Amino acid sequence: MTTIKTNPHRAVDYSESGIKKALEAAGSLEAEVKYDGVRLNLPVLREGETYWLSRESKPLPALEWMNSELGNAWTQADWRWFLRQAGYEGVGLMIDGEVMVKGVDFNTSSGLIRTKWLKPSNEEFAECYPGRSKKVPFWVARSRLQVVVYGVVDMTTIADPKAEGPIHSVTRLKAEAIVPLLQKYFQEIDWVLSESHTVFNLESLRDLYEEKRADGHEGLVVKDPLGKYKRGKKAGMWKMKPSEEADGHVVRPVWGTEGLANEGMVIGFDVMLENGMEVSATNISRALMSEFTENVKSDPDYYKGWACQITYMEETPDGSLRHPSFDQWRGTEDNPTVKI
Repeated sequence: MTTIKTNPHRAVDYSESGIKKALEAAGSLEAEVKYDGVRLNLPVLREGETYWLSRESKPLPALEWMNSELGNAWTQADWRWFLRQAGYEGVGLMIDGEVMVKGVDFNTSSGLIRTKWLKPSNEEFAECYPGRSKKVPFWVARSRLQVVVYGVVDMTTIADPKAEGPIHSVTRLKAEAIVPLLQKYFQEIDWVLSESHTVFNLESLRDLYEEKRADGHEGLVVKDPLGKYKRGKKAGMWKMKPSEEADGHVVRPVWGTEGLANEGMVIGFDVMLENGMEVSATNISRALMSEFTENVKSDPDYYKGWACQITYMEETPDGSLRHPSFDQWRGTEDNPTVKI
């Protein structure tokens, strides 16, 4: 497989001063709905090769079967024809967006997209059932997928991991032109253009944020319309979403998923919160995974009872927490590993 480092532009935390500065310079802001999916980078090379990648440029296991070089879904000839119709023949492009499994919540969708092997629990989401051996790859069904397109960037830009793309308003215009072609030539997937609004002051931005939160969306991504498509986590794009904290204590470690890179690693903890709710708080660094795994393998109860803090986006209507993440230990300064 060709090695591609997409290094897409990623939003930074909300900064009112930075957003005000962009508003003053451009006279407006682009506020895009923040979707609850998995970031997708889909490079389409000039010869029609496609690669379904995460924002870290890693293959998404359940989507990898659709790479054009394999010919399972669409061929390189199919994508070359698409490039010709789109005006990118001989150049190639990268579709930057979000992918999700329709009809399920975020955790289920994300888990399915990152699943490598077919199991009884995921058969209803599979494209086909290629036999019944011990290790059958899981191919998530195209009809189950929705891809929300944010922008389109030329592959000549993506090929240089430090190169900047056009301004955000241009990447948006390119997406508007591309989505109808995706819908026409690759109908098995539900391709949609991201919902975006132009606002002219901070009051309108806040009103839009509250409206979209009330509609059940995660929040907004605020873009400087004159800001360039940068590489990595840079200003010019700001995420506008809630952030909450809660305290609790460790009940047990959470282990990585079989078949994924984190298999056999501690990826977080089941935490009993002060309100009596138990949540799985993950989303930790590789360094912490290694540290926690080493300690738990030496003593399975090593962290049991340790006081900790988690962060989460919000409390859902059924009382559960959206995106709980392990944040830090909550002991004293002299002893950060205090137990309850």
